[in-house]
Amino acid sequence: MGISPILILILVGIPVLEYLKRKGRASGAVIYTVPWQWLVRQVNKYAGQADWRVFGDIAITFLVGPIIARKIIDPKNLRTAYFWFFAYILFYAVGLPLARGGSMFGGADLITAAVQGAILILLGFAGYGIALLGGSAYAIIKQYVLGITPEPGIGLAIPGTSFGPIHIPLVEGIIALVIALLFHEGAHGVVALREGVPVDEGGVLLLGFLPIGAYVEPKEQIMKRKPTRSISRILAAGPMANMVVFAIFAVLLLAVTPLSEYAANVECTASNGVTILHVPESIHIGDQIIPSGAYGEINAGTTILDVNGTPTPCSKYFFKALAPLKKDEYNGPITLTVLENNAEKNVTIQMHSGYLGVEGIENHHVKPLPWWYGIVTFMVSLIYWTALLNFMIGLVNMLPVPPLDGGQLFRALAEKEGMKLLYKLLFWATIIVFVINALPWVIK
Repeated sequence: MGISPILILILVGIPVLEYLKRKGRASGAVIYTVPWQWLVRQVNKYAGQADWRVFGDIAITFLVGPIIARKIIDPKNLRTAYFWFFAYILFYAVGLPLARGGSMFGGADLITAAVQGAILILLGFAGYGIALLGGSAYAIIKQYVLGITPEPGIGLAIPGTSFGPIHIPLVEGIIALVIALLFHEGAHGVVALREGVPVDEGGVLLLGFLPIGAYVEPKEQIMKRKPTRSISRILAAGPMANMVVFAIFAVLLLAVTPLSEYAANVECTASNGVTILHVPESIHIGDQIIPSGAYGEINAGTTILDVNGTPTPCSKYFFKALAPLKKDEYNGPITLTVLENNAEKNVTIQMHSGYLGVEGIENHHVKPLPWWYGIVTFMVSLIYWTALLNFMIGLVNMLPVPPLDGGQLFRALAEKEGMKLLYKLLFWATIIVFVINALPWVIK
């Protein structure tokens, strides 16, 4: 077994960072803080090129919702903030699903969509984040009650690592993470300067050569003396910048879809089946927990060659073969021809509600791919992960728990605007759902 690339980055990076530490250009141990004056210069450069206070008011509206926001933001920016808030909701909840060939509200029923909309209006994306964690927590508790081992609902988004069936690629993950961190911290910085709070320091946090964070440091004592509106603008700007980057790269992802589909068709001609990446005991479909008929019958790494006699040379044909069964919510056996340990065999799987019970597949190549294929797939992967990591980082940072931006903002509202009860309720709700989502890490 080879050494993980992420481990190489850490092991090679630590001696270099220790050397920089002796030179006074880094600090810390294992996790190092490295000043980066370029970031500070960019913050100072762009701070005067736009009215970032308007952006800050829009960001507040996204984080706490339009009802609470009207107590904080500049009244003259109220209509602008509301416009962009509801435009973004339409883009995220309606536009993206329809553009991807899905249904309005991502396939949710109208009641679910109405509840999600109400949460966004009442508590912004901070409340939406709690609701998503709450849904995951409910599914985990339900699985424990049914005697099923659940997957964790939260994990660290570190490039080169896997979280359940999700694998974040190393190179694309690092680039996407750097983009997310630069825009997040840069937005904090430019809004802080616009609010009259100096920014003298900025830099990155490194685990070896692996970037895991970034920072800009507004003058804390000056920032504390600012009114609630200014503090809220500064804190909300970072996660809002991530949401903007997510929207931009989501549109880019749609734009490159024809190219991605062409590359997928080329790959299909070079494959003879699909390889399964993960076989859980059960799968989550909305608020349902469906047993996995594949669990115990096939293993991760098994290649499926056909479904009920229909060849599945690539993912497109695999999903096409399963589509009628999923549509009819079929409960019954199907026969798979699989390749395992270089030997073909037939396996009978019991389907539940039209689901096979596997997570993650990749095409099993038997022919070389053209030279341009890797470039196209890397580009599409980079766009995808940049969109996804920005959304995740933005949403997590909106949660009302210190030291996250949302936690600091809600705490400021509690101290200066008399919202202590609301802050405590949101704080403890977040803590509880976080703990439940983390339980599968320690309780199997």
